[in-house]
Amino acid sequence: MSLRVNLLKEDEYRYQGPVSIKFAGLAVAGLATGLMLLVLGFMIQREISLRKSVRQLESDWASLEPRYKEARQKRVNFASWQGMQQELKPWVETRVDWGERLEEMGNMVPPSIQLTRYYVHSDWEIIKPPPVPATENAEKVAKPQPAVPLRRFFISISGRAVGDAGGDDAVEMIRMLKSSAGYGAVFETIKLQHLLRDTQMGDLADRTFSIEGVGLPRKLE
Repeated sequence: MSLRVNLLKEDEYRYQGPVSIKFAGLAVAGLATGLMLLVLGFMIQREISLRKSVRQLESDWASLEPRYKEARQKRVNFASWQGMQQELKPWVETRVDWGERLEEMGNMVPPSIQLTRYYVHSDWEIIKPPPVPATENAEKVAKPQPAVPLRRFFISISGRAVGDAGGDDAVEMIRMLKSSAGYGAVFETIKLQHLLRDTQMGDLADRTFSIEGVGLPRKLE
């Protein structure tokens, strides 16, 4: 019979393997601490870089902001001008180039005709739409149309016809006015108002005449 007596205390035990448990725990703790410090350092460096980028962006914005505001204001002004242009476009389309009409008139006046008055003016009219017919079904009632403004031109021409053929020349000039492309596109009617002998000049062959014209309606829409 044999006996074995262990004379070592528990705190005197030594681990007989390659690495002790205590060393392994310290190594894991050190590795974890190192990783945390590495991540923390990366985050700090990242934050410093981001702050530097923000400061750079703020500096760039400070230099670009005045030009940005100026460009934005120009865009607003451009949109406003475009709106005004669209509003004025219908009015411009109702206008007539009277320079061309005067040049055309000069080519139609014969030598025996002396014009003493050439007056043009325009006036506006409001054309109301027809009333909407009443129906039993309220859903089928058509929407009322808005009133349409119209522009008309009026012309008044006075002159003096000289000589025996002056009266015929005045009538022929009126015929040419009616058939001309420029005046025919502007006026609905062109009429001879009067053709009278000019007794004040002492020559009974001379005549005075006047012409009146009413323009075609030009819609402002």
